[in-house]
Order: sequence, then C-alpha cells, then structure tokens
Amino acid sequence: MGGPESGRSTARMLRVAVLVLVVEAAVTMAAQAVLAGPDDGPARFLPIFTHPTLATIGVLGLLLAAVFLVLPTVWLSEELERRLGGRADAWIPAVAALAASVPVLPRALSELAGPVGAAGAWLTGIVVLTVAALATRRAARLPRLTRHRTKAPATGG
Repeated sequence: MGGPESGRSTARMLRVAVLVLVVEAAVTMAAQAVLAGPDDGPARFLPIFTHPTLATIGVLGLLLAAVFLVLPTVWLSEELERRLGGRADAWIPAVAALAASVPVLPRALSELAGPVGAAGAWLTGIVVLTVAALATRRAARLPRLTRHRTKAPATGG
C-alpha cells in the first residue's frame, strides 16, 4: 500500500467501496421495480431509501460487505499479482468468484433454493463484487486532491 502522499488509505478505499455498493444496490432496486409484476409495484422498494432506520441498516450492511468482501478482494488480488505475476485487475474476478461463495453458500445449502437460484445468486455476487473491487482499486490509485491555503496579503501601513 502507498503512504499518505500517494492518496491510498484504507479509509479512502472503504468510502469508495461503500459508495459503489450503494449505487449498485440502487440500480438493482430500480431494475427490480421496473421488472416487477403488476401486483408488486415499485412503491414497495421506496421505504428502503426513505425510512431513516432502514436506510441506516442498509448502509451498515453495505459497510460490512465492503470491509469483509470488497477490501479483502482488492488486497488478495494485489498479493496474487506480487506472488504469481499478471495484473491485479485480472485476478479480481477470480478472487471475487471465491469471495462471492461466502454470502451465497447458505442459500445454496438451503432446501428452498434450487441449483439455478443458487447459481444466479453466485453469478450476481461475482459481478457486484468485481465491479466494486475494480472501482475501489482504481480510486485508491488516484492521487490525493489537496487544498492549498493561501495567506492573505499583508497590508502594509
């Protein structure tokens, strides 16, 4: 990892990861609302975004996903790049496929989900995690923007 002068920090990576996950969740909710049947109107998703308690719980869940899934995916892909060669961006989908198994495994083992439902959830997890990890890694490599304070000119008298 780089130092503070490079702009890379865990806090910055975490902010980007949570922001990307929030955008992905919003797009997913919007797609589900559009694709919902006539009985399931888009209004059923509205409380997730407008109710303060539900929104807070949702963001905390995404924060946990960023800490335990996205950041380890980025760090492990960079470690694989160092040890095995290649590019970290190319390792991210492979690591995401492994990491996406963690939240999907309980669903796959349950009696309610068939193999198609479990495979669909796993592929969705891979895509969501890959996009979040790639965006987090790219944002972490950007230089830090700093504000320069200028002193007011001294008035002589």
